[in-house]
Amino acid sequence: MRTRLIVAEGGFTYIALLIAIAIIGITASVVGPAWKATARMEKERELLWRGNQFRIAIGRFYKFGSVHGKVNSFPAELKELTEDGRFAGKVRHLRKVYTDPMTGKDDWVLMLDTNQRIIGLHSASDETPMKKDNFSEDDKDFKGKARYSEWVFMYNPVTPQPVPSQPVPPGQPGTPVTPGQPGSPGTPGFPGGPGQPIR
Repeated sequence: MRTRLIVAEGGFTYIALLIAIAIIGITASVVGPAWKATARMEKERELLWRGNQFRIAIGRFYKFGSVHGKVNSFPAELKELTEDGRFAGKVRHLRKVYTDPMTGKDDWVLMLDTNQRIIGLHSASDETPMKKDNFSEDDKDFKGKARYSEWVFMYNPVTPQPVPSQPVPPGQPGTPVTPGQPGSPGTPGFPGGPGQPIR
């Protein structure tokens, strides 16, 4: 009688274990994709934030020169945004050179003007964005883009038109773009803020 009871209890435990494993598998199959989607959306939000921080900083760098008697120019390297060497004091337009959240690396693709100066950048990732619409005014051109690499964060004092570019090492020249029609750095609607540095 005692032997039969032990066997019965063992069989019940085995069945319960199989049921628990099945439940865990079903839960993982449901939660896993949802978690991945949430993580991807968070990276997208971070990409938009970081990209716009670069765009604003490039605009500040450009406009800050004319405010202080220098010729308007764009940075030659991204690190110049964190320490503007045109001035004796420490002038910052960006707190740090952020990595690309989509790749986790400092492998931004740089957009250059005809003087090989940085006017913008974009992600090196060719993955398909989850976000397709409802962008901010500054990012409205991202609507319907098929790849993250098409989200170009560019400061437009003269409305330059980008051309296809390739990933380059951080701070090094990429593929130049051809400037468009002249405009004014102070024209409303251009990103870049009031042109004041971050100290």
